[in-house]
Amino acid sequence: TVSLVIKQILLKGIVPIIIGSSVDKIYAQFNAYQTFNQLINLVIVDEKIPLTLDRRKKKRFYLDKIINHPNRFLFNVGVIGYQSHYVNKRILDFFDKNHFEYIRLGSAKNQLEETEPILRDADCLAINIRALKKSEAPGNSITSPSGFFSEEICQLTYYAGMNDKLTSISFLGFEPEYDRDEQTAQLIAQMVWYFLSGFAERNQDYPIAEGKFTEYIVNFKNSDYQITFWKSTRSDRWWMQVPTFNKKQERHRLIPCSYNDYLLACREELPERLLNSYGRFS
Repeated sequence: TVSLVIKQILLKGIVPIIIGSSVDKIYAQFNAYQTFNQLINLVIVDEKIPLTLDRRKKKRFYLDKIINHPNRFLFNVGVIGYQSHYVNKRILDFFDKNHFEYIRLGSAKNQLEETEPILRDADCLAINIRALKKSEAPGNSITSPSGFFSEEICQLTYYAGMNDKLTSISFLGFEPEYDRDEQTAQLIAQMVWYFLSGFAERNQDYPIAEGKFTEYIVNFKNSDYQITFWKSTRSDRWWMQVPTFNKKQERHRLIPCSYNDYLLACREELPERLLNSYGRFS
């Protein structure tokens, strides 16, 4: 099976790059991690949040299967680039309740750099071609006039490549029969190139090691509360530290964040990323 092949590649320490037509392969990609005895962070770049929340429906999406996986090794889900008109508010409420992360298309495009911490926390990344504008990637039977531009999606894959934790990436939803002038195939090739470019620049600055990081402790004046931030001296990227006493959660206690999150804390405002993280650890 696809899942078994991906698992064997992962066991050899190789990062698989998966290209296919069916977005349901995301489940096979995720399922390959179940024997590693660790909690996994999954990030999806998609125009929708592929979840039904209705067990009576015969047609269910791959995210239903992932969230309800019997072995329960999912720790967090992040969705980047969803379009509001495709997503029922019940699904966003479900994400909020479970402290999952999501960034709608408009917000991602306005502040592309704020997607980087979510991508940096991913073990497993899947990019649906439908998240791109039809003018950029026509190679799918269901396309949209809205979505990411090619430059934006290449920036996202570059961010992903730099993530020391990321061990697999997929580009799915590609249907060559609809691909005018092989434009989508060329764009996927460019995305792979930018991913590999980021991969070649990995700084090995995760997890935190002595001498590679500067520690910043932010104290809240009117309480005993404090937040510990770490800044990499190699890449200038930031993390927040969350205390945990659960061994399975240990590798997730460092939350990728941005300089903006540090500035918020300095103003005695709790960053939303931190609040979400506390919810997942509780």
